[in-house]
Amino acid sequence: QQQQQQQRPPPAHRGGGEEDGEAPPSFGGDPPTPAGADYGQVEATQRLVQEMKGDILRRHKALMDSRATYQEERRALEAGGGGRDSKYRARLAFLREVKAALNQQAASLNDDAAHVKRTEKLLKSLARQAAAARAARRG
Repeated sequence: QQQQQQQRPPPAHRGGGEEDGEAPPSFGGDPPTPAGADYGQVEATQRLVQEMKGDILRRHKALMDSRATYQEERRALEAGGGGRDSKYRARLAFLREVKAALNQQAASLNDDAAHVKRTEKLLKSLARQAAAARAARRG
């Protein structure tokens, strides 16, 4: 049962996208429908997407800096590699934990970036549908 829970994506990332006919989740509530679109909500969602993109870029830079530091520490440990004593093994174990944490952060970052991309795709689709509806009304 525990393995089943680990294999499921978190609730915010369930649901697929437009390919399977299901709209992806959005930030700040359900996305508006094209027919009766609440354009204030669309604009708020667009602003939130921009904020999320900025946050993702900031987190990406921090992750890359942390990875560079990890690599420097790992190289220093290997270069100093005199004896494979308990201090070396403890440091190596710590660096493995750091690497696992960095990989977990990268996975979270990728999930968030994919979510933003799906939301942007949905917003573009809504804009196209609204434009087509306006054109159809004009004649």
